[in-house]
Amino acid sequence: MSADEKMDIAKIIIQCEDYLFPKLQMNIRERSLYYHMLRHTRVLGKESSLFAIYPLSQALGIAESSVRESIRAMRDKGCIHIDRSRKGHLIKVLLPYEIENIIPEEPEIAPVDIESIDFFTGRTYLSALLSRENNRCFYCFKEITDSNCELDHVVATVQSGGNSYRNIVASCHECNTTKQDTPADDFCRSLYRKGILSQKELENRLGEIQQLQSGYLKPYI
Repeated sequence: MSADEKMDIAKIIIQCEDYLFPKLQMNIRERSLYYHMLRHTRVLGKESSLFAIYPLSQALGIAESSVRESIRAMRDKGCIHIDRSRKGHLIKVLLPYEIENIIPEEPEIAPVDIESIDFFTGRTYLSALLSRENNRCFYCFKEITDSNCELDHVVATVQSGGNSYRNIVASCHECNTTKQDTPADDFCRSLYRKGILSQKELENRLGEIQQLQSGYLKPYI
């Protein structure tokens, strides 16, 4: 099966309507001829096909003189290639992406270095952290929202804790206020002693802290 047989017809039509026709200022006759010849060539997996003026005129309800004029215009605009023969015109219809400067180039998106992002200052990436935490406090599992949560340093700044995703979590106001500079694992143990966390939840929190600091809990941005 050829590449043309696998082409995305819907995508080609969008490219024609959004880029090819407006950029080449193709009129209604030219657009009709383009689609008709596209249907009988590239859509069928053919590189080109013979077209005679009279059958094209009959198929599209266009005068023969208008067909000739339109085909010449399309050739000059560069959307078809023509080889003349005694039997007719051997025409190849060019797809929008095959014509230079028709499809605008997509801007290159620089890769994001997540390790260098400040996840604390300005709460810029709060939604990403909330999503990572499933909208629950990282420490006690209380449900939180962007309006009532706090950003907490797992390792306090006074202990050289940074603002990377490995050290910033979304927490409830109570945990953030109570924890202060307490190491995260010790704080979770205190929640267990108070009956706020079960044994299983404590083990889960201690494991999550290790995964977080090892870089396995990257938020999606």
